[in-house]
Amino acid sequence: MSSSLRSLTIKTNALKRIVKEKGSYVKEAQHQKERVEKMRAENADEYELRAQEKVLVDCDQMIPETQRRLETAVEDLKTLIASGDPAFEGTQELEAAKAAVADAEKTA
Repeated sequence: MSSSLRSLTIKTNALKRIVKEKGSYVKEAQHQKERVEKMRAENADEYELRAQEKVLVDCDQMIPETQRRLETAVEDLKTLIASGDPAFEGTQELEAAKAAVADAEKTA
C-alpha cells in the first residue's frame, strides 16, 4: 500500500469517527436537555439541577468544536481526493473516501 493510499485510508477513517462523534454529542445533548426539563418539572434538588445544567452546557459546547473538526476533515479529504493521485484510481479506498465525504456533508 502506497503512502498516499495509506493517507487516504487514515483521513477517511478519521472523518467517519468525527461524524460518529458529532452524532453522539448531539444525542447526548438532547438527552441531557430532556433530563434537565424533567428535573425542573419535578422541582428537583437545586444543587442536582445546577449540576445537570452544567453538564448540558458542556455538551452544548462540544457540538460546535466537533463541527469545526468535521469541516476541516471534510476539506482535507476532498483536497486529497482532488489531488488525482494515480494510486487512487479504481480503489475501494477512493470509493470509501467519497462515500465518507457524502455522508459527512449530509450530517453537517
